[in-house]
Amino acid sequence: MLPEVIKTEIVCHLDNLITEFGNYFPDMNLLSSEVIISPFSCDVKNVKEEAQEEFIELKNDTTAKDHFKVAPLNNFWLKMRNSYPLCSSIALKALIPFSTSYLREAGFSAMLSLKTKKRNRLDIDADIRCALSKTKPNFQILIASKQCQNSH
Repeated sequence: MLPEVIKTEIVCHLDNLITEFGNYFPDMNLLSSEVIISPFSCDVKNVKEEAQEEFIELKNDTTAKDHFKVAPLNNFWLKMRNSYPLCSSIALKALIPFSTSYLREAGFSAMLSLKTKKRNRLDIDADIRCALSKTKPNFQILIASKQCQNSH
C-alpha cells in the first residue's frame, strides 16, 4: 500500500497531465476523429451543428471524394481549406500537433548528427536547413549561377 504523500503526488501529477493535454489538444469536439479520418463514410450526426452544413456539402462533393482516395490525409484537408474552411481548419488543428512533434524530433536528430564533439562550435543554420528540406537541389542551376574566380 502506498503512503498518502505518494498518492497525493500521483494525483497532482495526473491532474497536471490532464491540463497539459487540454492545452495541447484544444477544441477537438467540433469534429470527431472518425469525421477527420473518413469524412465520406461517417454520419452527419457525428458533426456539431456549426459544421454540419459545410460537412454535408463536403460529403456530396465528388471531386473532393476523388481527391480523398489518392491524397494523404493532411494534404486532403489542406486542399479543402478554400472550399470548406470550417471543416478543414478543425481537421488540421487535430492533425498538426502530431506532424509538428515528428518534425521537431527529426530536427533534433539532424542537429545531433551535425553537432559532433569535433564540430561542436559549428553554426548549423544553413546545414540544418539543407538537412531538413525535402526539396532536392538543382545542381545545374546552382553551378551555373556561380562565377569563377580567375587569378590575376
